Order: sequence, then C-alpha cells, then structure tokens
Amino acid sequence: MELFNKTQEEIKTELITAFKNNEYINLTNYNVGGVLRGIFEVVAFFIWLFYDLLNKIFKNAFVQTAEGDWLDLKCTEVGITRKQAVKTIGLVKFARNIAKDENIKIKKGTIVKTKTNSKGKEFVFYTTEEKILVANQTEVFVPVAASYEGKDYNVATHAISILSTTTQGIDYIDNFSDWITTPGEDKECDEDLRARYFLQWTSLAKDSASLYKRLALETQGVTDAVIISEPRGKGTFDLIIRTVSGSPSQEIIIIVSNKINAVREPGIEISVKGPTIKNISINIQLIFYNNVFNFAEKETIAYDAVIAYFNKLKISQDFILSQLATEISTSLKGFLKDIKITSPTQNVTATKYEILQISNIVFSSTKEEEI
Repeated sequence: MELFNKTQEEIKTELITAFKNNEYINLTNYNVGGVLRGIFEVVAFFIWLFYDLLNKIFKNAFVQTAEGDWLDLKCTEVGITRKQAVKTIGLVKFARNIAKDENIKIKKGTIVKTKTNSKGKEFVFYTTEEKILVANQTEVFVPVAASYEGKDYNVATHAISILSTTTQGIDYIDNFSDWITTPGEDKECDEDLRARYFLQWTSLAKDSASLYKRLALETQGVTDAVIISEPRGKGTFDLIIRTVSGSPSQEIIIIVSNKINAVREPGIEISVKGPTIKNISINIQLIFYNNVFNFAEKETIAYDAVIAYFNKLKISQDFILSQLATEISTSLKGFLKDIKITSPTQNVTATKYEILQISNIVFSSTKEEEI
C-alpha cells in the first residue's frame, strides 16, 4: 500500500519535462554530465526519500498494515503491549558413573550446551545456582537457563550433552524428559499482536467471549486460545489455552482463571483448561538426488521442519499432508527430488478441543537411482 510509487528515474524525468515545458524558464542544457542535470539528480533523490517516508507513515498509520515499532505505538493507544521473548529455564542432570566418597561442587555459571545442529548452531545454557553432588550419590539436578531468549532453546530430550566448563568428577550431563520448567518463547509477532488489538475493541463492546480470549492471550506463555460457548448450557464457557510446549502448566491455568474471574459477570461459569493432545506418528520417505550422500544430516533438517510445522499448529487446526510435504521440501531444496508421507495416509482432523502433536517420526531415505 503506497501513496507514491515512483522511481528516482521517473521523478527526475518529470522534473526535466516540467522545466522544458515552462515557457518562463530558458534552460536548454539537460544533457548527462552537465551541471543542471546533476542538480536534477540530487533533487530527484531527495524527493524520492521524502516519498518513501510518506509511504512508510501512511502504511503504519493503520493497525491493519502497521509493523514493528509502529504497531507497538498503535497498540499502546489501547493499553496493549507486545509480549517479550523469554529464556528457557530447566533442570540438567550432572552425573558420575560410580558413586564416590567425595562431594563435587557445580559452580553457578557452569556452561553446558548441545551439539552443533545441521544449521551450524549450538544452544548454550548456564547454571543459575551452585549445587553439590554429595558423596556416595551419582547424580544431581541443576537449574539452568538459556543464554538467549527464544523457543529454539526448548531443545529435545538428551540434546544437552556437552559440559563446556571443566568440572572434575562429572562424567556426563543430560537433560531428561520434561526437563523444561519455563519454556522459552519468541517475541510476539506482528500478526498475533494485531489480533489482540482487535480483540481489545470487540471486548469493549461487552462481547464476553472476546474479553475472555483477550485476557488469556495477553498472559505471558499463552500462544493460542479458543473460547467454546455453552458447552454445558447457557451461561457456560470453556476456554482452551495452549503454550509453546502444548499443554499449559497448572500455574498458567490459575493465572488465566484469576484474570477471568475478576471480570466475569454473575451467573457465568468459565472453565480454563489445556487442549486434549492428539498424538500422531509419521513415517516419511525422502527421495534424494543421486549426488546426495549424507542422509543423516538431511534427515535432521527434515526433522526440524516437521517439528517447526507442528509447533505452529493452533488448537483445532488440522494436519494437512501437503502442507508438511511443502515445509520439508523447502527446507531440503536442491537436495530432495521427492517426498512420500506413508503414514498417516490422509489428513488428520482435530476437534475444537484438540491440538495435534508428534509422538514419533520415522524417516527412510533413498536416492532416485534406487527407486
């Protein structure tokens, strides 16, 4: 959406034409390299800069098209602020193979990390407390925090395996199942912030459903919310919320419930709950060009694409086979000739209470010449 859609060349041409057609201006040398032509070049450039500024102001004057800091300013007008990124916090096991009659101190600030992934990135964490692996014990769980904010640091089980800070007596480290206590989150995107802006207006019009949804979505940690009207009769609501990890913690459910109870009308019953998890097992055949050799590396990239796809699914959103195939093909562009999802064999639907999650991924890789 632009008010002025002109290039510098078009502006310069219009200036020269206007001067040539003005009978009161007696100038004739508009040739390239001339002083006058140089002046027109400079003037056209600054006019173009001015037009570009006007276009940005015009675009960002409306919530529907505003972006970044401009959208933040518009949302501030109605009391909404962008949710900020959050660091992943969790527990990592520090262990020795054999119990010994000596204490081992794990210092605060000890650095642990994952192996470098297929994209050349490693995820670094540091311990936030000093802990002691006491004598005659083989393990201790130590609180850690990610070095940076973002949901990418919500790494998989057993991914944290490298102890960067030398700690005598520790044989290995590991992050077990459900190791995350506070999931990392990305900074709220423009699309989600814009949606909350419009919910703010509809909730002001005494639309109870919009109000409850807005209160849920403004809560740190909540990434999606669905309001279901009259599940148990008139005056009842179910509010289904999800977080980065899928199901919300009891703490988040209590926070959202307290917000809603503070504003709900008498006689209204609202139940805040997490979604029902519907697990999907996927088998994928990757068919590479015959000059591709490192299947394991490419399967890791495909795995990341699958996880990213399912992390974006919202409550009640269906799993579409073609969408996942496109995500994987895009991530392996130039390497992948074809992809076949052999299980499930058809799209998977989700009810209004459900969210779809991966329970297992199996890849089989071949080259085109082997088909």
